[in-house]
Amino acid sequence: MCVRSHDQREGYLRTSSEEYTFDLSKSYVHLTNHCLQKHSPDLGKYEEGNTLNFEQFQQYLDDKVPSAKLDFRKHLWPRVKVCWVGVVLASGK
Repeated sequence: MCVRSHDQREGYLRTSSEEYTFDLSKSYVHLTNHCLQKHSPDLGKYEEGNTLNFEQFQQYLDDKVPSAKLDFRKHLWPRVKVCWVGVVLASGK
């Protein structure tokens, strides 16, 4: 999953056109970049353009794991931001 945010309120997630596997020969599983995914015969199999906005992803969480009561913006998005800080710090920039 790739997350991109144009501002602090909204963004979108890039998803894979194939279910996750440890098989490294399946490049569409491990790289969610649209420039690669657009060549997959399964592009849009799960959602249009392999893209979900934050509201669509919240609906997915609500539908698939309602018992977890996950709030994307409250529980997951802050963790994504922490990961980004770690990436920047690790890069030495």
